[in-house]
Amino acid sequence: PQSCTVTNLNPATTYYFEVEAHNTNGYSSPSKELIATTQALIVPSTPSTITPPTSTPPTTPTTPNPPTTPSSPSQVPNEGYLLAASDGGVFAYGSSSFYGSANNIDLNKPVVAITSTPDSKGYWLVASDGGVFAYGDAKFYGSATNITLNRPIVGIISTSDGRGYWLVASDGGVFAYGDATYYGSANNIDLNKPIVGITSTPDSKGYWLVASDGGVFAYGDANFYGSATNLHLNQPAISIQGE
Repeated sequence: PQSCTVTNLNPATTYYFEVEAHNTNGYSSPSKELIATTQALIVPSTPSTITPPTSTPPTTPTTPNPPTTPSSPSQVPNEGYLLAASDGGVFAYGSSSFYGSANNIDLNKPVVAITSTPDSKGYWLVASDGGVFAYGDAKFYGSATNITLNRPIVGIISTSDGRGYWLVASDGGVFAYGDATYYGSANNIDLNKPIVGITSTPDSKGYWLVASDGGVFAYGDANFYGSATNLHLNQPAISIQGE
């Protein structure tokens, strides 16, 4: 058999060949087509140059800023909430914790409101007769059960440091306990509708009361910003929350 070498071919390329023989008598018919593909050109990789690390003197660490401390416990963030039932049952959701309830107590009157301690590690319940029930880190500072109330208690709010609280009755009477200070009440006013809630100012040096007709009453350093008495409410106002 005869062989030949073909040169100057490109890498990774397919070629088609036909062979013809010839002599003094002439040329033969072409052979069957031959197909051949050249190999790809493999280029060896050049090793990269490794640069040794530069010696750098150690950096003197800066003094980190101390963590920001909330100005008052009431600014501690909390992502949860508590519900209270009239039988004293307490239901905690989100990050809020359950510390106890009054539904195992033979209550004289139903529970009407709940307020938490500034760090959210405790709470108080209040009944309509002025009874106060403390749970978790909430401390008991007194109740209104020894007072002859003209009207039932409807709300409770804690001071900003958690060392006291206010109760409010539906006739606008306000009762202060612990380090809570009395700044006035609405029980000397001829109210159109009963008081339904109370909330304090951030520094606990004042508070607002709200009536079911949307009337707002401000005491201490609480400012009056308006009320809903000029609106036609579809349903009565039931609470107030300071900011």
